[in-house]
Amino acid sequence: MTDFCFLAHIIDPFGIEDPALVVGWPDGKSSAIDLADLSGITHTIVSYGVPSLVAALRTDKSPLPRRLVEIKDGLKLSSGIAKDQGGERKWDAFRGLASVEPGKYARDVAEITQGRRLQPSRDEVIELLTKTSNALFALWEDLRITLGSSGEWERFLQIEIPVQQIFWFRQYHGVALDIREWGDVCERTQKEKYDAYRALASMIGVSPSTIKYQNIGKYLPGTDAEFLLDFARSPSLEGYFEVASEVSEFAREYVAFSQARKDESVLLRINPLAERMYPIFECFGTVTGRIIVLNPALQALRRRHRQIIKSDEGKKLLYLDYAQFEPGILAYVSGDRAFIDAYNTHDLYVELSRTLFGSSSKRSEAKRIFLAYSYGMSTSSIARLLRGNRASAAEIEVEKNKIASFFSNYPGLSRLRESLLDELQNTGSISSLMGNHRRRVIKGRLTTKEQNWALSQKIQGTASLIFKDALIALSNTYGADSILLPMHDAVLLQVPENEDLKKELAAIMAASFDKWCPGISVRITSENFASKAH
Repeated sequence: MTDFCFLAHIIDPFGIEDPALVVGWPDGKSSAIDLADLSGITHTIVSYGVPSLVAALRTDKSPLPRRLVEIKDGLKLSSGIAKDQGGERKWDAFRGLASVEPGKYARDVAEITQGRRLQPSRDEVIELLTKTSNALFALWEDLRITLGSSGEWERFLQIEIPVQQIFWFRQYHGVALDIREWGDVCERTQKEKYDAYRALASMIGVSPSTIKYQNIGKYLPGTDAEFLLDFARSPSLEGYFEVASEVSEFAREYVAFSQARKDESVLLRINPLAERMYPIFECFGTVTGRIIVLNPALQALRRRHRQIIKSDEGKKLLYLDYAQFEPGILAYVSGDRAFIDAYNTHDLYVELSRTLFGSSSKRSEAKRIFLAYSYGMSTSSIARLLRGNRASAAEIEVEKNKIASFFSNYPGLSRLRESLLDELQNTGSISSLMGNHRRRVIKGRLTTKEQNWALSQKIQGTASLIFKDALIALSNTYGADSILLPMHDAVLLQVPENEDLKKELAAIMAASFDKWCPGISVRITSENFASKAH
């Protein structure tokens, strides 16, 4: 392990005490260092709480080191357990440290780092961090063995660590803020929220301010969204509300209220006086490996509110999106020739929109339905979402037949879903095309929840792999400064103002898709990152 050193640190969350850092070197020795010393280290630096470290480096005006590794992402990859299944305990670096080198030191460092107790004397801090750096080495060795045995060590080295470097860079340098647009968007969002609030309050007779998707079920009886009670416990309820908003005024107004509330929350986390935003990036943010942007959660902003984000001087924004990303991966993994041919020659969402709505104008609704069916939702449930409270049995049957008829053209999709359920039952896990397993936490027959994620882990985990592969290729070719934000299946780039690089950048993204899913004609679209308010 001569290429790695191990950094233990305490960054005072209140900004009063100076940061304390101890590095454990490959020869087994350790030394206390300052923030400014990090940039001179040629080894790859393994640590924990790297976002806090990056923020401290920026505040101190000390350069970023050559290569920083967040061990938490390795623990996430190793555990293969989602947050709602208790994954956070498995990912916690301090728990991991205490498991390989038992002792009170890890809890003490965690409490000081989290502001639950004051720092002791400098000598005591250095002693604590020296123990922590030694344990960090042991935890890294343990992680290397664990990931090696599951065939995922190369995934961590080749994909996850390079992606981390891209977004440490972005967190350090930040994203430019258009202050004038920020003020306008705040006003517009508050009005949208208030209008939806009033509409909902008039329907249910109480303030909707405490309603969330988790507790909305008790407010549905008596509304035109009562049929959504059948889906109230689903983790995809938000998406179902969006589909149902076509036939339900309550669903439509609640979606508007929820989205405006979410936008407002993002906007209020931005300091307009700073003129730049410094978001935190969780590079392994979900069990599928998707990148999550936090504080502020810029990914959550709706397109009509994204004008607040601008490029740096001399640059322009370019937004590139993997069109029909998940259906393309589904086509490849299923091996269904008809599915592949349809994907390569048509827009499947448009085709489904025409089948269900008689028009291509409902593409976004068709997309939600396509993915809901693909990941296991029944035709009966989809028909209920599309028709609402007042639908007769005959109308539901007509809708079911339309959906079934469309998907009957692609039998490989059902076969893939069944084969993955068998795999999960027999092996206890599902992976992407390169590692990233999600594992069961119970035994016995598969639960409904497990049946729902078996296919999504394969497809969305592979989508994460392809997207990260593309980001690495883009960064290697045009530099980390070219990448501003990951936006789910799309990326916001900044490129020189006087250059037209759209084709070259799109070709790099397409090459990453072809690397993992050959024979599929993926399409990379370029759209406006922000739309005009309406």
